[in-house]
Amino acid sequence: ILSLLLVIIIFSNATKGISALQLSRDLDVQYKTAWVLSHKIRESLIEQKSDNKLSGIVEMYGVYVGNYIKPANNINDRIDRRKAFKPNKRVIYITSREKSIGSGASKTNLYIKNENNVDINAIAKSHIAPNSEIHTDENSAYDDLLAHYDLKRVNHQIEYSGLNEENNNQSESFNARFRRLQYGQCHKLGTLYLSNYANEIAYREDTRRLDNKIIIDDIL
Repeated sequence: ILSLLLVIIIFSNATKGISALQLSRDLDVQYKTAWVLSHKIRESLIEQKSDNKLSGIVEMYGVYVGNYIKPANNINDRIDRRKAFKPNKRVIYITSREKSIGSGASKTNLYIKNENNVDINAIAKSHIAPNSEIHTDENSAYDDLLAHYDLKRVNHQIEYSGLNEENNNQSESFNARFRRLQYGQCHKLGTLYLSNYANEIAYREDTRRLDNKIIIDDIL
């Protein structure tokens, strides 16, 4: 029980996540013990997540994860990694950076899906209230949302924010924090537990303005 309480305290204090290796050192326990304890917390965050539909202004944006291609030693043998076939590539969809005036985003949902019309439409129908204002980029996967939502798009090749302040800034904030967990803490994330790690960062984004005691009590 003491180890579980300590891991909750350490986990809550880590703004960008914490690796099982570092946690094992802080707790003076085996790596497997730290890994199991941290994932118990991540599973609880998923189980307790609200299913209420998002409304108001909602951002939809994707970030690709997985299947890194190591560059060849000789420059003549290297391939364009942007165009290479990546069968294990995954995308995390931020369907909920539900914006709050003056305080960024208040709620973050995400889904491990492909970037196509079918998946996007299913996500929006199930998790975003009709007639909400949705901000996206110009990817064609979002085209059908115009039928049921106030769709506003920003062309990132030209600008970060549109004339009517449509943007994906809150989603980019999530992406940046997730990358810090991926490269700065864990260094590598497998696709098997990708949703657990991504949901952890969603929770950290939603509770970023709360003090440690509130977060510890909530996780406990």
